[in-house]
Amino acid sequence: MLFSMMALLAATQGGFQTDTTFTVAQGTRLQVETQGGDITVRAWDRNQVRVQASHSRRTHVNVQSSGAVVILEAEAERGPANMVDYTLTVPAWMALNLEGMYSTIDVTGVRGAVTAETLEGDITVKGPAESLRLESVQGRIIAEGARGAATLTTVSEGIEASDMHGDLIAETVSGNIVLRQINAKIVEAETVSGTIILDGRILDGGSYTLLTHSGGVMEPVMM
Repeated sequence: MLFSMMALLAATQGGFQTDTTFTVAQGTRLQVETQGGDITVRAWDRNQVRVQASHSRRTHVNVQSSGAVVILEAEAERGPANMVDYTLTVPAWMALNLEGMYSTIDVTGVRGAVTAETLEGDITVKGPAESLRLESVQGRIIAEGARGAATLTTVSEGIEASDMHGDLIAETVSGNIVLRQINAKIVEAETVSGTIILDGRILDGGSYTLLTHSGGVMEPVMM
């Protein structure tokens, strides 16, 4: 599958070294892999992906396709690219797989499934995603508005989730877990050192497990 793309220089595009737009078929998934740099994603109602990226002039952003997956990957003239900041605008239906080593990831408005992983950086996803899997080692996790199952994990920061509709797993080693407006039959929240707050509906037949080794637990609130 080939895309017709036009890259515009930063001098004409407000600081972006890459500015490319291409059409995608319904059901296409987007995969982004980066060593360092932020990934910001916003949704629109077009069946197109716009890729805006800031990077050194020796770095190139490549767009590849494999079946129903579009892959964005940057490379330098000599060796791998070290730092690329992506600003992406995607169809609201699109599923995302975002991976960064040292990256802050911020997604708003997407309805498709979102998977995001980073070694160091916060992850924020707001919108009616059909499912979430968010994982950071050193970073805070924030999720809002998901309409499907969510798994949220970090090691050294806290987790915040609100307005969630679907089974929820939240795990951290050192941080608080704050869950508000939760509508789920299964909730599992665990922290080694931190407080857990659960505010949501208690459903018949549901399972709610809140574990902390060094902290407090605020009991679920009936809504």
